[in-house]
Amino acid sequence: MTALVAAGCLALPRIGATAPNQTPVDYSLAPVLDADGRFTALSVTITFRASTTGATQFELPSGYGGGSGEGWRNVRDLRIDGATSIDAPDPGHRVIHAKSGARLTAAYTVVPGFNHDPLIDEARLYRPIIRPGWFHVGGASLFARPYADADENNTPARFDWLGQTDLTFASDLETIDGKEHQGTRQGTLHDVQTSIVIGGKDVQIARSGPVRFAIVGAFSFRPQQATELAERILSSQRAFWGDPSAPFLVTMSPLVAPSAFSKTVQGNGRSAGFTTQVTPNTTLEDLAVLFAHENFHTWNPGQLGGQGPQGSLGLWFSEGFTDFYARRLLLRSGVISPQRFVDLWNDALIGYAMSPVRNMPNAQSAERFWKDPYAQRLPYQRGALLAALWDARLRAQSHDKIMLDDLIRAQREAAAESPEVPAFRLFPQVAAKFGLDVSNDLARYLDEGQSIDLPYDAIGSCFRLVQREQAVYDRGWDQQATSAAGGVITGLREDSPAWRAGVRNGMRVLARSFDHSNDSTVDFTIRVSSADGSERDFHFKPEGKDRLTTQRMELRPVDGDCASH
Repeated sequence: MTALVAAGCLALPRIGATAPNQTPVDYSLAPVLDADGRFTALSVTITFRASTTGATQFELPSGYGGGSGEGWRNVRDLRIDGATSIDAPDPGHRVIHAKSGARLTAAYTVVPGFNHDPLIDEARLYRPIIRPGWFHVGGASLFARPYADADENNTPARFDWLGQTDLTFASDLETIDGKEHQGTRQGTLHDVQTSIVIGGKDVQIARSGPVRFAIVGAFSFRPQQATELAERILSSQRAFWGDPSAPFLVTMSPLVAPSAFSKTVQGNGRSAGFTTQVTPNTTLEDLAVLFAHENFHTWNPGQLGGQGPQGSLGLWFSEGFTDFYARRLLLRSGVISPQRFVDLWNDALIGYAMSPVRNMPNAQSAERFWKDPYAQRLPYQRGALLAALWDARLRAQSHDKIMLDDLIRAQREAAAESPEVPAFRLFPQVAAKFGLDVSNDLARYLDEGQSIDLPYDAIGSCFRLVQREQAVYDRGWDQQATSAAGGVITGLREDSPAWRAGVRNGMRVLARSFDHSNDSTVDFTIRVSSADGSERDFHFKPEGKDRLTTQRMELRPVDGDCASH
């Protein structure tokens, strides 16, 4: 049995209106092809005006996710014309000295971040994916940006694709004005940095309403099915916020799994859409959860106050609240059943209960977010639990007249009035106006890392939370020593389920089922090779000797519609 990873975006700070009198920064993108028509790189040209100070800061692609800060490693042949001199204080930055307002042109190519289709473990790096027949790259890993006299996020920007007309291309940047074409809106540097581009002869494009779905690879579903699912989820979330329809792009490319046991879905919210990377065994049911989470990032945190300079401290809000609403709105829209809703909550509840870092203070988990997979999941788990706790408290004290939905919508209005306050800092202020004091909860559950237990009726009348005892999660071998030995099983105990199933020290792990939730009640599958080169699969429940009490959600029969929760 497999489990999923849904990695959400770390959104850039919320921005205000553009400055229409500024000279826009012009971006153009073109493919670099070899003699056989295979992609080898992408060519970027940027035209802009020098700062009035005479020194323009120029940041090379920084990347994001696990590769944040090192996107410049994939830049080649950088040339900047129009400068009197250029300084390089570090590999990722240039200081361009030029006459005030001088026209500057920067050109460079971005080379592939991998020489193969990306593997599951490489997905979190978000390096440029440029394969012979297609490419799929995020804006922060592709586009440099100049810092001039104004807030660089609000600086107007234009974009043009200069590739051959017979090459399929899709980007959320197509909706903004270009030097060579007219879009439906004016863009900014923020749009460029949070964009996605995909293209090539292997890319297919499907449409449903305002949604375009650009996909490369073969999956168990048809592109049109995924497009219609995305459009249904998008419509329900826009209805929640009261927003009109607008163009939206979803992109998808494949991740290579080590075996049929492994499944990963990963997404990242973009300027006017979201991008995904998934293993070929991904199903439409898997996509529903991913789509709902990534699409909710259209509003959270960007329109609720933004991430802020200390954004990692607010991941409990940007990611955890997004998980909470992804599940809630999937249920309300009928995309998932009440039982599926229960299953999703139980995966989160068990993952939280079994997490070895459950009581890690928020500041520490934020610092370790990209270094420790358990620390990375903690703000998702913790934030969703806090959202449920506060939703239940609001409903109880108002006799079901007020719920978290009302507070979140009010925060959107408050953020427009106080754009300098990050979303996770703004939330307690808005909550106080609804008579909800969350200060003690923030101190206990975030600052101190105390465990969160929900009231039995926290999710509504159709569901109840119960306490259940089960074995702690334990594979049976020394995971750290096994990893250090290159996947050769080390320190296996003879009293473990793995030993009883036939696993032995010295076997090399080739593949395993993904056990992100650390649920000891779920079968674990491992494929190993022995000294003679033979391969074999083993199945067992990873049950340790110790016991642990967890919360579980159950569906209970009630009169009425459970989708109203």
